[in-house]
Amino acid sequence: MLATRVNVASLDLFSGHRVLVARSPQSSVTATVIVDPAKIVIGHATSATARVLCWVHAAPHPGFRFVLVRRDSGGEHRSDVSISNDAAHVGSVQYRGLAPDTAFTLSLMAVNTANGSQQELARGSFRTRPRTPTKWTIDFASCHLPTDRASLRPWALQANRTPADLLILLGDQIYGDAVPDLTPTSWPWVRRYAYRYERLWAYQPMRKVLRSTPTVAIFDDHEVVDDWGVAGVDEIGANRLEGALAAYERFQGNLNPSNRLDGRFDFGMVDGRVAMYVLDERSQRGGGSPHNVLGPGQLQRFRTWCRAKRTQNADVVLIGSSVPLAYLPTEQLEDLGRQAATGAGGLLGALAGGLFFGPAGAIVGGFVGAAGAALAYDEYTEDIREPDLQDQWVHDRNQPELVALLDEIFDLAAGARPGPTARRARAVFVLSGDVHVGGMHLIRSERSGAGHDHRRNRIVYQLTSSPVSIEPPDNGLLKRIVESIGTEVDLGGAEFLTENPDRSGGPLGTHRFVLDSNHDEYYAAEFLGALHERNVGRLVIENLGERRYRFLSSIDGRSDSLVAMFDLDLDAPQVAPVDLKGQVLRVSGTPIELRANDIDGGFGPPSDHLDAEVVVKLDSAPGRAFGLQMRGDDAEAAHRGMLKQLRDAFNGADRVALDYRCTGPRNGIIIRVIGP
Repeated sequence: MLATRVNVASLDLFSGHRVLVARSPQSSVTATVIVDPAKIVIGHATSATARVLCWVHAAPHPGFRFVLVRRDSGGEHRSDVSISNDAAHVGSVQYRGLAPDTAFTLSLMAVNTANGSQQELARGSFRTRPRTPTKWTIDFASCHLPTDRASLRPWALQANRTPADLLILLGDQIYGDAVPDLTPTSWPWVRRYAYRYERLWAYQPMRKVLRSTPTVAIFDDHEVVDDWGVAGVDEIGANRLEGALAAYERFQGNLNPSNRLDGRFDFGMVDGRVAMYVLDERSQRGGGSPHNVLGPGQLQRFRTWCRAKRTQNADVVLIGSSVPLAYLPTEQLEDLGRQAATGAGGLLGALAGGLFFGPAGAIVGGFVGAAGAALAYDEYTEDIREPDLQDQWVHDRNQPELVALLDEIFDLAAGARPGPTARRARAVFVLSGDVHVGGMHLIRSERSGAGHDHRRNRIVYQLTSSPVSIEPPDNGLLKRIVESIGTEVDLGGAEFLTENPDRSGGPLGTHRFVLDSNHDEYYAAEFLGALHERNVGRLVIENLGERRYRFLSSIDGRSDSLVAMFDLDLDAPQVAPVDLKGQVLRVSGTPIELRANDIDGGFGPPSDHLDAEVVVKLDSAPGRAFGLQMRGDDAEAAHRGMLKQLRDAFNGADRVALDYRCTGPRNGIIIRVIGP
């Protein structure tokens, strides 16, 4: 091991190489040492404010102070940064009174107090929001544990995109499970967890995103240890929990809005017509029914926020939930586990599979039975462990609080609360992570009494982005179950958008299932699509005038994606999504694939077929394709010109904009190419 002390005057930096081999005493060995003194992370930003986290990677030397220099077209502004005298070495700056819709660049400087000389340690940039925005781009992700270069591709995709207006990190930003094995026992717990942040947030694509995108964050269990919340303080250790939460506050809590209540982790914010609340679903777990996840205090804070004037005046409401409100029905999965534990032989297993899964389930059931009862149950318990089932919102012990939460969420969606905003419908999205599968769900309410009349708007949309970098599951019963969902999101064919939907979806109900099965069965979910790749979620909200909105929701993987595009008229007597199939839309990006087919050859599956001879894919739209026809008709000359623009952009790695007619959930026919 070669250890190197790096001469950055303000910091005591070290670097090293694990293995350097000299073949003989006369050999010379050359090594490149990476000097990484500091980073800037952009926190929550509005039209007039911004939070900035400054993070130096070693203990500061005496005789230096740190200054954050902010620049725009009007000049520069300097703010002193107080770096914490602990293992984290962080400080934050809260800007106020900024000009709206303005781009700023940042430099973190170390200043020698003796002679005034200075050295730049890190850079960043951000843009304030417009005072009255009409478009919002919200990105979200969870479950960050990179293992190789491939695992960083979602971050690389993000780094190459135009920065979103907001990035929401929805939990498991580190995996603290390994902290005891990776750090000396002599270190205090906060230092041991800070070490984990230093290592897992060091990757360049992630850093590029964080230094240029306003970001907020909430923990899930792995910020402490697997199953935190299901596992109690006695199992984790009070000192370890305290140290993990202290590290969270320094690196993640520092990014969140400054109006967050002391000692509370949940928070709300409003950006024009879009309101958002991020829930803390860990620190209060285990309180017991009816407050087993959020706790009574947080549930009341959420109610108060939902009924506040600014929230009631919003048109779009986003709920950040680290654990999905809907994923799979845990009660039936527990039944499956019991069946696997007591089944004997392939025949019984196939019968069980047919019972729980329908015809496709006989394959899973056959696997259960043929493996033998003991082996099958071992795999089941490894794949879908009891703590993971207890973690889910639909677990029976969590359902009382889930019902209370959904009552408030659907009251917002349908405008059910009395007062000046009564009957004012809103679009509501739940953004979630945790489960290592990307997904889209519809959640539907059948409630119409006891002050909760949801008939005006019965649908809430749930988008799940997980994992961003950890290895997705590649085997096991859970994957076999979820794979039956498929990746084609057909919003127009959704059962829950019909007047009287079938809410059961069969005995297991993988596609459709009731959420409050132990209560009044008001609420149910429909699983529209699942993605088994590392992924990042994106929700684009565009105001089309008055209270009409266009939504593009996507869960983007390396080679595939889940996509739904629809319009909502929130003043309609019955609010329902209008699928954008057939509409003319625009997408921008750099061509990464350009191919030609035979005439009438086409491209894509039958459910999303492109009748085109030229097909282009863009880096900004994974899993999507855009086609151009090349036929002997009046449009041939224009289409040849478009093909030339595409070829030039492909060869030069230049960005283009495509106007296209949406022909399916992912693909479309190009009608215009706008070159670089």
